[in-house]
Amino acid sequence: MTLATLLEAVGPDLLELVEGTGDAAATVRDSVIWDRADVLTPSAGGVLLLVGGEATSPEVLATIEVAARLGYAAVALKRRGADTTMAGAVAGSSIAVLVVADDASWASVDSLVASVIASHPEEQATLAIDHGDLFAIANAIALSVGAAVTIEDPGWHVLAYSSVEGHPIDAVRQDSILGRRVRRLDPYESEYRAIARSQEPVYFAPYDDVLARVAMPVRASGRLLGSIWAIDADDTRRDEIGVVLERAMPSVALHLLGAAHRGDLARYRRAELLSIQLGVRAPHGVDVSEGLRRLLPATLLAFGPLNRADGVIDDLRLTDAVAASAESLRHDASCARVANAIYVLLPAERVEAPQRRRFAASTLEVLEQLAGVPFGCALAEVASPDAVTAARADVDRTLRAMVRRGRYAVLDVDADRHVTVLEELVELGVASDANLVAPLRALFAHDAQTGSDYAATLLAHLDYGGDVRRAAAARFVHPNSHRYRMRKIVEHFGVDLEDPTARLVLWLQLRARDKGSETPR
Repeated sequence: MTLATLLEAVGPDLLELVEGTGDAAATVRDSVIWDRADVLTPSAGGVLLLVGGEATSPEVLATIEVAARLGYAAVALKRRGADTTMAGAVAGSSIAVLVVADDASWASVDSLVASVIASHPEEQATLAIDHGDLFAIANAIALSVGAAVTIEDPGWHVLAYSSVEGHPIDAVRQDSILGRRVRRLDPYESEYRAIARSQEPVYFAPYDDVLARVAMPVRASGRLLGSIWAIDADDTRRDEIGVVLERAMPSVALHLLGAAHRGDLARYRRAELLSIQLGVRAPHGVDVSEGLRRLLPATLLAFGPLNRADGVIDDLRLTDAVAASAESLRHDASCARVANAIYVLLPAERVEAPQRRRFAASTLEVLEQLAGVPFGCALAEVASPDAVTAARADVDRTLRAMVRRGRYAVLDVDADRHVTVLEELVELGVASDANLVAPLRALFAHDAQTGSDYAATLLAHLDYGGDVRRAAAARFVHPNSHRYRMRKIVEHFGVDLEDPTARLVLWLQLRARDKGSETPR
């Protein structure tokens, strides 16, 4: 493939050509990472990634000259505020100088360039997927196993199906083929989760009018690419069918891998743009907002936390699962793992608010199944690229509130703004030891020494605006018991319930320190 084709596929947001360098028609064949300690070897058409090199350093300039003599088509470096004119002058017209966005990770650039080259039909024709071929494979499997077969992607889309006459089918198969997608019904959710966790054929027993099935997950290097399904009409041939599906899996994987390569190109670009937009600073000289503008208005969702003590988290696997789930709803959804959460930018067009909530809830279920620990999701609406940073701050703060309180759910930043505001006050130190009012310091000390629960009693009383019956019910005590405890609190700790300001501060500090009771509705 040509350098021009590579640059067009990757896009100027991540990789731009220094004017006057290189030949757009030059052939590129490989991505090579520069290692200062190694001798640079010849590479006809290589793209040399100058990791850690400074654009104006003598070492980098000398390396560019050597790379040109050894047949490299291009070198890539990060500007980091430096003027790339000198590097371009050294390169002359024999080799292209490519500038990588400062905030783009080198691992993503290497993977992206390699994927573009690998998926180009002239360079990797064997991986190019043709749906006719995939349908032919489905028919071949069906003939071998003597049963109706479908091939699906991880998002429940039907990619191909067999058309051999005489094989029994049911209404579920008819419905999924007509719609080219399996409907997301509760009975199917557990089945697809079982497939996502398995490395071997999975059997599903018949129920109601649905025939038994055997499903084989299709994987490449551990990554789930899709699944092969075969109907076991008599419910007697699960082992036999499983053997055939296992043998067919590598061939299906090869075809799906070709599709995944091309799909990953767009996914990588969207993920990199989202990562940059969520970051602290934008890359020098690149307006990444333009790449996101066409996706807006959108909803920013954050799933987390990832770094935690209650479970071992496979970040890559979880990020792939979230991306696949988001893309099943919108093919142009962006997904990126940044810091302690997985973020999704979900375009709002044709996706109503209830759908976004259902997506968030179902994705949480998948994450919890995969990781074995609870997760939370915070979401915020984004109308412009400039609003992404503020939206991230809101969803991050909402996630931190869930972690602090130990309760995970789907929270909308706008609808649940009280959670965000309270967490911001907590982070500002509204309930720190230094700011704690004297009555609460004494009350907390008494509870710690005697095991009493005066703090919880006072919080319930303030939560319900002094309504004794509701506060007593929340604490599972008799109203008279609640009245007695409140008299003790007022008399012994100097709590002033008559002053509105004092009540507000008491409630804020108690609520900020509370991790157990539910916010009243």
